[in-house]
Amino acid sequence: MLFVTFRNKLLEARDSRHRALLRALTVRTPAVLSLALNIPGQGKTPPGSAELFCWGRDRLERSFSGLVEFQGGEDAAGHYALFLLGTAPLLAKVRCLALEESRPAARLLDLDVFDRLGRPIDRALLGLSQRTCLACSRPAKECIRTGSHDQPALQRRIDDLLAPFRPGKAVRRPDRGAA
Repeated sequence: MLFVTFRNKLLEARDSRHRALLRALTVRTPAVLSLALNIPGQGKTPPGSAELFCWGRDRLERSFSGLVEFQGGEDAAGHYALFLLGTAPLLAKVRCLALEESRPAARLLDLDVFDRLGRPIDRALLGLSQRTCLACSRPAKECIRTGSHDQPALQRRIDDLLAPFRPGKAVRRPDRGAA
């Protein structure tokens, strides 16, 4: 019963985020950027996740002048924010990929860019291979689809990646709350 409740709340959160994206797309802007975290399993906000999210937001603010937050918060799927961008979508995606690859924990950032028509700008459009799995070097979608890794193994990997961001570590958390 708990899994069904979690699944329903997760689906509600995804639907709500999608409705927010549709609203953001009505604003005349070249692109919309979604910031979230890729945390598999039911624990979407483990220790260090809020700090990583704030670090990612800070790096986005440094990378994009005129970044405007449209909506953000925390729901059953974890921390998220939607931003309006004055940057061309392809250039925005390239900058986001650089951020995702800038340090090991940034691998948990989920930075999606959409053009003004709502089309996602994905890695394939840039001629890049699919994102790799957290636990191995195969494409992440393949491992998710086949259930290649058990949850405890994935959780250990996530814990390792988030360790530098846990409270009390040296990473600065912007003064704006958990997001």
